[in-house]
Amino acid sequence: EVLATDDFNRADGGLGANWTTQSTTQDPQIRSNLVETNAASGATPSNAFYTAIAWPDNQYSKVTVKALTTNTNRVVEALVRGATGAKTHYECRALGPIGATATLTILLFNAGVPSSLATTGASFTLAADDVMTCKAIGTTISLEINDVQQLSVTNATITSGSAGVGAFVVTGGATSGAQLDDWEGGDVPAMFQSSPGFLGTIIK
Repeated sequence: EVLATDDFNRADGGLGANWTTQSTTQDPQIRSNLVETNAASGATPSNAFYTAIAWPDNQYSKVTVKALTTNTNRVVEALVRGATGAKTHYECRALGPIGATATLTILLFNAGVPSSLATTGASFTLAADDVMTCKAIGTTISLEINDVQQLSVTNATITSGSAGVGAFVVTGGATSGAQLDDWEGGDVPAMFQSSPGFLGTIIK
């Protein structure tokens, strides 16, 4: 069930009152109706959660990938079960470039400490306008591209929180190097099963 959407079709600047920037990260920004990292972010990602509603524990976050220019730290993120006051969330991440050898990863951030839970490695062909979905259903965290599951992992660290978005560009890179659009978030019934697909490499 869809609970919230944002097409970001408005004036350049911050995401607005429905969004809360995650502590220790920078504000994402809208530029030309797309979301990207803040120009002053440097080496810090720009993460924000949609906090205008109460989120169910079983949730999804969906973004359209618009730009990933290189494989050098140009990242678009769909976030689930996030906390605004601490860098704690599950993150489905697409690392560029678009066109060839992109990397999809599921990460856990727990009080700022990252753990890579599953990855495709630099072997996934990602196209502009592909839709990436991050789902948290019970202890199963999964990543889908265009509704086909690419990664899935079991992790019980985070049980609740908000859905959101993120972007990152390495220091010195153009902020337009990683852009997303058309966010959607919602509820996922516990019995729902993602469509089968490549599961990637599980990192232990």
